[in-house]
Amino acid sequence: MAETHDGTKNRGLLRLATLAAVLIVAEVAGRRTNPIIFVPPSAMLKAFLRLLTDGELPAALWFSFRTLVLGFILGAIPGTGLGMAMGRYRIMERIFEPYVNALYATPLVALTPLVVVWFGPGLLGKVLFVALWVVFPVLVNTYVGTRDADRSLLEVGRAFGASEQQILKHIVWPYVIPYVVSGLRLAVGRAIVGMVVAEMSLRLSGLGGLLMVYGASFSTDVVFALVLILLAFGAGLTELVRMAERKVAPWKWGG
Repeated sequence: MAETHDGTKNRGLLRLATLAAVLIVAEVAGRRTNPIIFVPPSAMLKAFLRLLTDGELPAALWFSFRTLVLGFILGAIPGTGLGMAMGRYRIMERIFEPYVNALYATPLVALTPLVVVWFGPGLLGKVLFVALWVVFPVLVNTYVGTRDADRSLLEVGRAFGASEQQILKHIVWPYVIPYVVSGLRLAVGRAIVGMVVAEMSLRLSGLGGLLMVYGASFSTDVVFALVLILLAFGAGLTELVRMAERKVAPWKWGG
């Protein structure tokens, strides 16, 4: 236990030291570079505080957070359900696989005009657009996990007279959870991309709208500050996925 604690402490110190070194190098390089191309972290911090005090950032953060979370949930739930159905039932696989493969290979940005026409450029259109970016990595990973579930365990379940519901709950689902979590982690990055694209393309709003406005005025300090906020979004959502995994699959963490 002590060794594990020491290892965690050393890893944390190493990360802090690396971050400090990166900030120092960036600060020195930023002060010697054209401010249109790159700015030091101190300028990014000033831009962040200016957006915060002006009230622009809190409003944009709330809108983007709402769009991102709603779109993520709306894409993850049906993606998990349909993935399990396709992996478990051959008829579902035959019906949906061609469409899933075709849509997964389609550049989702090309669907932006259809989203605007069908659902409008407001919140609903943005949420559904984000859901499109989320649903496929979750669906594909869940499908693969369900299809590759341990056949010996399935046969044992059938031999003991387990119902289909019991097999799904006690055999298939525990096996599929790591695949679902992998899909959710992949979906985090795609959800943020979808959110930014939606906020830039459908109607200027949220962090994507601020990026568009300040990018057009060559305010590099603000743009970098907003990009760092998006990175924090991704890190926070990924950590939430890990926390959820600890709750639904404690055996993976020794719990």
